[in-house]
Amino acid sequence: MAPENHKPPDSAVSLHFRDLVRNKFSCLRLKGTKLWDQIVEFSRWVEFDAGALARSKNQDKIWIALADDASVERLWIDGPQNSEQLQRYKYLWQFLLSLGIRNLRLDPRLEMNQVQDVFVFLKSNQRALTDRNKHQNNPTSVAFLEGNPIHHACADITLQKNDLLVEYSYCTLKYSHLVHWLEKRNNKFRDHRSLFQMAPRYGLIAVALVLVPSILISALHSEWLIFWLLTAAAVELYGIIFIFLMVVGSVEYDNEEKAWQLTRAYEKLKFYASRIQADIKRASNVQKCFLPDSDKISAPGSVKWRSSYKPAEEVGGDYFDLQPIDDDRVMILFADVCGHGMAAALITAVLKTTFEAWAENPTSLEGLAARLNRSISRTTPLGDFAAVFMAILDCRTGCFEYINCGHNPVPWIISGGDGSLRQLDGESSMILGIQDNLDVSKTSTNLADGDRFLIVSDGIIENQDAEGNFYSKERLENLLTNNKFAILSELTDKITADAELFAKDTHLKDDQTVLAFFYKQP
Repeated sequence: MAPENHKPPDSAVSLHFRDLVRNKFSCLRLKGTKLWDQIVEFSRWVEFDAGALARSKNQDKIWIALADDASVERLWIDGPQNSEQLQRYKYLWQFLLSLGIRNLRLDPRLEMNQVQDVFVFLKSNQRALTDRNKHQNNPTSVAFLEGNPIHHACADITLQKNDLLVEYSYCTLKYSHLVHWLEKRNNKFRDHRSLFQMAPRYGLIAVALVLVPSILISALHSEWLIFWLLTAAAVELYGIIFIFLMVVGSVEYDNEEKAWQLTRAYEKLKFYASRIQADIKRASNVQKCFLPDSDKISAPGSVKWRSSYKPAEEVGGDYFDLQPIDDDRVMILFADVCGHGMAAALITAVLKTTFEAWAENPTSLEGLAARLNRSISRTTPLGDFAAVFMAILDCRTGCFEYINCGHNPVPWIISGGDGSLRQLDGESSMILGIQDNLDVSKTSTNLADGDRFLIVSDGIIENQDAEGNFYSKERLENLLTNNKFAILSELTDKITADAELFAKDTHLKDDQTVLAFFYKQP
């Protein structure tokens, strides 16, 4: 069993003595049963298999969802995992379902003995958990059922409706308090030199405490045999104390050296981290300058546009641009580079410079697609690519020509008349950067007065909540339908707000970008 800590965290409820006794009896009753065998196997899987995988992926939770038939419905560790190996723990899942627990969320730092202790705790509170509406006399059970964390076995156990959350909690052990007391009483206790000096002194003190009484007793009773026996014992005691303090001093010496090396490494890490952070911040500011500002760059008078850009990290791989190329036409470019972070941001810089060069002497959409493809394939490593949507809108006639090089989801047109949705699902071309020679297909359509154009990156529809569900194209279309007459700023704000609400507190895994414009026929 995991050792109990001296003092639980302030937010958790500590077990009383009678709770610990009940746990011991529950453990004795469990051992030898099939349920206990599965608890042991499962706890080993948590520590050595699932925990190792979660730690390697820098994840803080192992999530297991149970179905009504006592099978594992979903295993989630940085994405869905194969749950076949968990299906054999039928007795364990039946036990949890009998307690009303359908979701199990475990800290990957948990050790197998901690996991076992958690199930023993559940077994000792089985009656209270089975009938949650019944009045409970046990204060620990009441606190647990009310959603308060219970601190046990160096873990915080929390029940939230049908979810059981088990988090690792650092424990200060009782033996550690003894060491802290000694260090507080004597600051030199932390110095290896003091321990080396203590070794012979404390050894001699122990010898003196043994020999002085033995000499007096032997002299008074003429029992010198006892004296020689105690002398031999004193020599052995001296050796034990001397070796013990020298070993402790050696350990302390090694710890001092490691502490110095760690401190030095930490200071270097802080220095380089601050430099990297400063560089990333500058890179983020530079990338923000890549994107057009609707307040500074105006399209022809018949086009009003708004955008939203939220990178998964400080810099991202989404890029868009909107520039007038003459008095009547405006160019729209929307790109989603593979990955995110600094590498993806560098590719957006390639797209930006290539697009700016083309815009100085604009030709056809096919020519722009060829130049962008050539720039990516020749200046980036193999395997880097970009999904790009590009279009030219003739503001005078409403003619809208576009090429979709692998971008998904395809853009929407929201009718200015009845607010109906339609997607620009013309023929799609290959994503850019895969091969030097690119064949593209251009499609044309017409925008009517009051039509609105909307395009989002896949980071919106592939956004995930804590349970791994995707935001989805269908949810976005429902939002667009319910806000079909909203002005552009409200529309973009509602999309980003709904995506954020859906994901709640989960880490953003991909860049999220929204671009929309309103067309008014002159």
